[in-house]
Amino acid sequence: MGGGQSVVVRDPLGVVAVLSPWNYPSDEILLLALPALAAGNTVIVKPSEVAPVVGRMTVEAVASTLPPGVLQLVQGDGGVGAWLVGSDKVDMVAMTGSSAVGRSIMSS
Repeated sequence: MGGGQSVVVRDPLGVVAVLSPWNYPSDEILLLALPALAAGNTVIVKPSEVAPVVGRMTVEAVASTLPPGVLQLVQGDGGVGAWLVGSDKVDMVAMTGSSAVGRSIMSS
């Protein structure tokens, strides 16, 4: 492996909603939330209702290293995710899930 290079651009958008799936719940939360946080955004994570405890534990572990309110957690079913997607307080949505849900989010 050679001397690759990475660049983080701090151009925050505001509030990023992270919707994570039931499979690999910790990994997907981190994959979506950490870049958003590194760019200077605040993040609201809505883990899958199938793996709520793993989602809570992951968010609490990361949030404990950040200023209060920068990383928050909401729990619930798809209706909670839909509310986040439709909220005028959310500036970006990051999700891992089905193509059908992705199309629904894009149409919102």
